[in-house]
Amino acid sequence: MNNRIKYWIQACRPHTLPLAFSGIILGNFFAYFKDSIDWIIFTFSILTAILLQILSNLANDYGDSKHGSDNEKRLGPERAVQSGAISSRSMFRVSILIASMAFISGLLLLFFSQHMIGWKGVLILIGFGLMAIWAAYSYTASSNPYGYKGFGDLFVFVFFGIVAVCGSFYLQMGYLNKSIWLAAFVMGFFSTAVLNLNNIRDIENDNASGKITFAVRLGLQYARHYHAFLINAGILISLYFLHFIYFKIWHWAFALPLLLIFSNLVKVYQTDDSRDYYPMLKQLSLSILLFVLSIGISFFLLN
Repeated sequence: MNNRIKYWIQACRPHTLPLAFSGIILGNFFAYFKDSIDWIIFTFSILTAILLQILSNLANDYGDSKHGSDNEKRLGPERAVQSGAISSRSMFRVSILIASMAFISGLLLLFFSQHMIGWKGVLILIGFGLMAIWAAYSYTASSNPYGYKGFGDLFVFVFFGIVAVCGSFYLQMGYLNKSIWLAAFVMGFFSTAVLNLNNIRDIENDNASGKITFAVRLGLQYARHYHAFLINAGILISLYFLHFIYFKIWHWAFALPLLLIFSNLVKVYQTDDSRDYYPMLKQLSLSILLFVLSIGISFFLLN
Protein backbone atom coordinates (compact mmCIF):
# COMPACT_ATOMS: atom_id res chain seq x y z
CA MET A 1 0.00 0.00 0.00
CA ASN A 2 1.18 3.49 -0.84
CA ASN A 3 2.60 5.06 2.35
CA ARG A 4 0.58 8.25 1.88
CA ILE A 5 -2.69 6.29 1.72
CA LYS A 6 -1.60 4.26 4.75
CA TYR A 7 -0.98 7.43 6.76
CA TRP A 8 -4.40 8.83 5.89
CA ILE A 9 -6.10 5.58 6.88
CA GLN A 10 -4.23 5.60 10.18
CA ALA A 11 -5.20 9.24 10.74
CA CYS A 12 -8.87 8.29 10.29
CA ARG A 13 -8.39 5.83 13.20
CA PRO A 14 -10.64 2.98 11.95
CA HIS A 15 -10.67 1.39 15.41
CA THR A 16 -12.80 4.30 16.70
CA LEU A 17 -15.57 3.78 14.12
CA PRO A 18 -17.44 0.93 15.90
CA LEU A 19 -18.31 3.24 18.77
CA ALA A 20 -19.39 5.96 16.32
CA PHE A 21 -22.12 3.83 14.78
CA SER A 22 -23.06 1.73 17.83
CA GLY A 23 -25.60 4.34 18.95
CA ILE A 24 -27.05 4.60 15.45
CA ILE A 25 -27.43 0.82 15.25
CA LEU A 26 -29.07 0.69 18.68
CA GLY A 27 -31.64 3.35 17.73
CA ASN A 28 -32.47 1.49 14.53
CA PHE A 29 -32.78 -1.82 16.38
CA PHE A 30 -35.38 -0.26 18.66
CA ALA A 31 -37.22 1.06 15.61
CA TYR A 32 -37.27 -2.46 14.15
CA PHE A 33 -38.54 -3.86 17.47
CA LYS A 34 -41.37 -1.31 17.52
CA ASP A 35 -42.25 -1.46 13.83
CA SER A 36 -39.78 -1.71 10.94
CA ILE A 37 -36.63 -0.21 9.44
CA ASP A 38 -36.27 1.93 6.35
CA TRP A 39 -32.90 0.67 5.09
CA ILE A 40 -32.13 3.84 3.14
CA ILE A 41 -32.49 5.90 6.33
CA PHE A 42 -30.38 3.34 8.18
CA THR A 43 -27.62 3.48 5.54
CA PHE A 44 -27.36 7.28 5.50
CA SER A 45 -27.48 7.36 9.31
CA ILE A 46 -24.45 5.07 9.47
CA LEU A 47 -22.62 6.96 6.70
CA THR A 48 -23.19 10.33 8.39
CA ALA A 49 -22.01 8.99 11.76
CA ILE A 50 -18.85 7.52 10.23
CA LEU A 51 -18.03 10.78 8.42
CA LEU A 52 -18.53 12.77 11.62
CA GLN A 53 -16.23 10.42 13.52
CA ILE A 54 -13.55 10.64 10.82
CA LEU A 55 -13.89 14.43 10.92
CA SER A 56 -13.42 14.35 14.68
CA ASN A 57 -10.33 12.13 14.37
CA LEU A 58 -8.68 14.27 11.69
CA ALA A 59 -9.51 17.52 13.47
CA ASN A 60 -8.18 16.01 16.71
CA ASP A 61 -4.90 15.12 14.97
CA TYR A 62 -4.68 18.64 13.56
CA GLY A 63 -5.79 20.42 16.74
CA ASP A 64 -3.63 18.52 19.24
CA SER A 65 -0.59 19.17 17.08
CA LYS A 66 -1.45 22.85 16.81
CA HIS A 67 -1.98 23.25 20.55
CA GLY A 68 1.05 21.19 21.56
CA SER A 69 -0.52 18.23 23.37
CA ASP A 70 0.80 15.87 20.66
CA ASN A 71 4.46 15.52 21.56
CA GLU A 72 7.12 12.92 22.26
CA LYS A 73 5.66 12.23 25.72
CA ARG A 74 2.20 11.35 24.44
CA LEU A 75 1.19 7.70 24.78
CA GLY A 76 -0.83 5.76 22.23
CA PRO A 77 -0.41 5.57 18.45
CA GLU A 78 1.68 8.26 16.77
CA ARG A 79 -0.33 11.03 15.15
CA ALA A 80 0.07 11.91 11.47
CA VAL A 81 0.72 15.65 11.84
CA GLN A 82 2.91 15.17 14.89
CA SER A 83 5.11 12.67 13.03
CA GLY A 84 5.33 14.83 9.89
CA ALA A 85 3.67 12.16 7.73
CA ILE A 86 0.89 14.60 6.81
CA SER A 87 1.22 18.38 6.80
CA SER A 88 -0.94 20.51 9.03
CA ARG A 89 -2.35 22.33 5.99
CA SER A 90 -3.33 19.07 4.27
CA MET A 91 -4.99 17.80 7.45
CA PHE A 92 -7.00 21.01 7.76
CA ARG A 93 -8.12 20.91 4.11
CA VAL A 94 -9.18 17.26 4.26
CA SER A 95 -11.03 17.96 7.52
CA ILE A 96 -13.07 20.62 5.75
CA LEU A 97 -13.74 18.20 2.88
CA ILE A 98 -14.98 15.51 5.28
CA ALA A 99 -17.13 18.08 7.09
CA SER A 100 -18.74 18.99 3.75
CA MET A 101 -19.35 15.32 2.96
CA ALA A 102 -20.92 14.80 6.40
CA PHE A 103 -23.22 17.78 5.81
CA ILE A 104 -24.32 16.47 2.40
CA SER A 105 -24.87 12.97 3.78
CA GLY A 106 -26.90 14.46 6.62
CA LEU A 107 -29.07 16.43 4.19
CA LEU A 108 -29.74 13.27 2.16
CA LEU A 109 -30.61 11.45 5.37
CA LEU A 110 -33.15 14.14 6.25
CA PHE A 111 -34.53 14.15 2.70
CA PHE A 112 -35.29 10.44 2.88
CA SER A 113 -36.72 10.86 6.41
CA GLN A 114 -38.93 13.85 5.67
CA HIS A 115 -42.07 11.73 5.28
CA MET A 116 -41.65 10.54 8.89
CA ILE A 117 -40.55 13.73 10.66
CA GLY A 118 -42.06 16.54 8.55
CA TRP A 119 -40.35 19.74 7.48
CA LYS A 120 -40.32 21.12 11.02
CA GLY A 121 -38.40 18.05 12.13
CA VAL A 122 -36.03 18.46 9.18
CA LEU A 123 -35.22 22.04 10.17
CA ILE A 124 -34.65 21.09 13.81
CA LEU A 125 -32.35 18.22 12.85
CA ILE A 126 -30.40 20.39 10.40
CA GLY A 127 -29.59 22.50 13.45
CA PHE A 128 -28.45 19.44 15.38
CA GLY A 129 -26.42 18.30 12.37
CA LEU A 130 -24.58 21.62 12.16
CA MET A 131 -23.93 21.43 15.91
CA ALA A 132 -22.53 17.90 15.47
CA ILE A 133 -20.14 19.09 12.74
CA TRP A 134 -19.07 22.02 14.92
CA ALA A 135 -18.58 19.72 17.92
CA ALA A 136 -16.54 17.19 15.92
CA TYR A 137 -14.19 19.90 14.65
CA SER A 138 -14.04 22.17 17.68
CA TYR A 139 -13.20 19.48 20.25
CA THR A 140 -9.49 20.27 19.82
CA ALA A 141 -9.08 22.09 16.48
CA SER A 142 -10.73 25.44 17.16
CA SER A 143 -8.89 28.44 18.59
CA ASN A 144 -10.74 27.85 21.88
CA PRO A 145 -11.19 24.03 22.01
CA TYR A 146 -13.78 22.83 24.51
CA GLY A 147 -11.90 19.54 24.87
CA TYR A 148 -9.09 21.47 26.58
CA LYS A 149 -11.52 22.79 29.20
CA GLY A 150 -12.99 19.47 30.35
CA PHE A 151 -16.26 19.65 28.39
CA GLY A 152 -15.53 16.75 26.04
CA ASP A 153 -17.37 14.27 28.27
CA LEU A 154 -20.60 16.28 28.11
CA PHE A 155 -20.48 16.57 24.32
CA VAL A 156 -19.74 12.85 23.90
CA PHE A 157 -22.67 11.97 26.17
CA VAL A 158 -25.01 14.21 24.17
CA PHE A 159 -23.91 13.33 20.62
CA PHE A 160 -22.90 9.67 20.99
CA GLY A 161 -25.79 8.94 23.32
CA ILE A 162 -28.83 11.22 23.08
CA VAL A 163 -28.47 12.45 19.50
CA ALA A 164 -27.24 9.15 18.02
CA VAL A 165 -29.81 6.84 19.63
CA CYS A 166 -32.84 9.13 19.90
CA GLY A 167 -32.09 10.81 16.58
CA SER A 168 -31.82 7.57 14.61
CA PHE A 169 -35.01 6.20 16.23
CA TYR A 170 -36.87 9.45 15.56
CA LEU A 171 -35.86 9.45 11.90
CA GLN A 172 -37.34 5.97 11.52
CA MET A 173 -40.47 6.37 13.67
CA GLY A 174 -41.28 10.09 13.87
CA TYR A 175 -41.65 10.01 17.66
CA LEU A 176 -39.72 9.18 20.85
CA ASN A 177 -40.64 6.96 23.82
CA LYS A 178 -39.33 6.10 27.30
CA SER A 179 -37.36 3.03 26.18
CA ILE A 180 -35.35 4.92 23.58
CA TRP A 181 -34.40 7.60 26.11
CA LEU A 182 -33.12 4.90 28.47
CA ALA A 183 -31.13 3.30 25.62
CA ALA A 184 -29.71 6.72 24.75
CA PHE A 185 -28.50 7.23 28.32
CA VAL A 186 -26.84 3.80 28.23
CA MET A 187 -24.90 4.71 25.09
CA GLY A 188 -24.10 8.12 26.55
CA PHE A 189 -22.57 6.62 29.69
CA PHE A 190 -20.66 3.90 27.82
CA SER A 191 -19.34 6.29 25.15
CA THR A 192 -18.22 8.78 27.79
CA ALA A 193 -16.42 5.92 29.53
CA VAL A 194 -14.40 5.33 26.35
CA LEU A 195 -13.38 9.00 26.25
CA ASN A 196 -12.55 8.96 29.96
CA LEU A 197 -10.35 5.89 29.50
CA ASN A 198 -8.51 7.67 26.70
CA ASN A 199 -8.05 10.71 28.92
CA ILE A 200 -6.85 8.59 31.86
CA ARG A 201 -4.15 7.17 29.59
CA ASP A 202 -2.94 10.66 28.65
CA ILE A 203 -3.55 12.34 31.99
CA GLU A 204 0.10 13.22 32.72
CA ASN A 205 0.95 14.58 29.28
CA ASP A 206 -2.37 16.42 28.95
CA ASN A 207 -1.83 18.12 32.30
CA ALA A 208 1.70 19.13 31.36
CA SER A 209 0.65 20.52 27.97
CA GLY A 210 -2.37 22.46 29.21
CA LYS A 211 -5.07 20.12 27.93
CA ILE A 212 -7.32 20.13 30.98
CA THR A 213 -9.64 17.19 30.37
CA PHE A 214 -12.17 16.11 32.97
CA ALA A 215 -9.78 13.29 33.95
CA VAL A 216 -7.03 15.85 34.53
CA ARG A 217 -9.38 17.88 36.72
CA LEU A 218 -10.28 14.81 38.76
CA GLY A 219 -6.83 13.25 39.06
CA LEU A 220 -6.06 9.58 38.44
CA GLN A 221 -7.84 7.97 41.38
CA TYR A 222 -11.05 10.00 41.08
CA ALA A 223 -10.99 9.53 37.29
CA ARG A 224 -11.06 5.79 37.97
CA HIS A 225 -14.05 6.26 40.30
CA TYR A 226 -15.73 8.36 37.60
CA HIS A 227 -15.08 5.51 35.15
CA ALA A 228 -16.76 3.13 37.61
CA PHE A 229 -19.79 5.45 37.78
CA LEU A 230 -20.09 5.61 33.97
CA ILE A 231 -19.78 1.85 33.45
CA ASN A 232 -22.06 0.89 36.33
CA ALA A 233 -24.70 3.48 35.39
CA GLY A 234 -24.77 2.16 31.82
CA ILE A 235 -25.07 -1.44 33.00
CA LEU A 236 -27.82 -0.73 35.55
CA ILE A 237 -29.93 1.26 33.07
CA SER A 238 -29.42 -1.51 30.49
CA LEU A 239 -30.73 -4.12 32.92
CA TYR A 240 -33.67 -1.85 33.77
CA PHE A 241 -34.93 -1.37 30.21
CA LEU A 242 -34.15 -4.95 29.16
CA HIS A 243 -36.38 -6.36 31.90
CA PHE A 244 -39.33 -4.83 30.01
CA ILE A 245 -38.29 -6.85 26.93
CA TYR A 246 -36.77 -10.10 28.20
CA PHE A 247 -39.44 -12.29 29.79
CA LYS A 248 -37.67 -15.66 29.89
CA ILE A 249 -34.43 -16.70 31.57
CA TRP A 250 -32.72 -17.61 28.29
CA HIS A 251 -33.39 -14.12 26.88
CA TRP A 252 -30.83 -12.73 29.34
CA ALA A 253 -28.05 -14.59 27.52
CA PHE A 254 -28.14 -11.67 25.08
CA ALA A 255 -27.05 -9.35 27.90
CA LEU A 256 -23.87 -11.30 28.64
CA PRO A 257 -21.62 -8.80 26.75
CA LEU A 258 -22.25 -6.50 29.71
CA LEU A 259 -19.80 -8.72 31.60
CA LEU A 260 -17.09 -7.77 29.08
CA ILE A 261 -17.85 -4.10 29.67
CA PHE A 262 -17.67 -4.60 33.43
CA SER A 263 -14.36 -6.47 33.07
CA ASN A 264 -12.92 -3.30 31.54
CA LEU A 265 -13.71 -1.45 34.75
CA VAL A 266 -11.91 -4.12 36.77
CA LYS A 267 -8.81 -3.76 34.57
CA VAL A 268 -8.80 0.02 35.02
CA TYR A 269 -8.36 -0.43 38.76
CA GLN A 270 -5.74 -3.15 38.28
CA THR A 271 -3.60 -1.21 35.79
CA ASP A 272 -0.92 1.26 36.83
CA ASP A 273 1.02 1.47 33.55
CA SER A 274 -0.61 4.06 31.27
CA ARG A 275 0.64 2.19 28.18
CA ASP A 276 -1.77 -0.65 29.00
CA TYR A 277 -4.82 1.58 28.52
CA TYR A 278 -4.62 1.66 24.71
CA PRO A 279 -5.62 -2.00 24.16
CA MET A 280 -8.26 -1.53 26.85
CA LEU A 281 -9.78 1.26 24.75
CA LYS A 282 -10.24 -1.10 21.81
CA GLN A 283 -11.63 -3.81 24.07
CA LEU A 284 -14.21 -1.45 25.59
CA SER A 285 -15.34 -0.06 22.22
CA LEU A 286 -15.73 -3.54 20.72
CA SER A 287 -17.50 -4.81 23.84
CA ILE A 288 -20.04 -1.97 23.54
CA LEU A 289 -20.60 -2.81 19.87
CA LEU A 290 -21.00 -6.51 20.74
CA PHE A 291 -23.58 -5.59 23.39
CA VAL A 292 -25.52 -3.50 20.86
CA LEU A 293 -25.41 -6.26 18.24
CA SER A 294 -26.48 -8.83 20.84
CA ILE A 295 -29.51 -6.70 21.71
CA GLY A 296 -30.30 -6.40 18.01
CA ILE A 297 -30.14 -10.14 17.48
CA SER A 298 -32.48 -10.67 20.42
CA PHE A 299 -34.92 -8.15 18.92
CA PHE A 300 -34.94 -10.02 15.59
CA LEU A 301 -35.58 -13.32 17.39
CA LEU A 302 -38.23 -12.00 19.77
CA ASN A 303 -40.09 -9.70 17.39
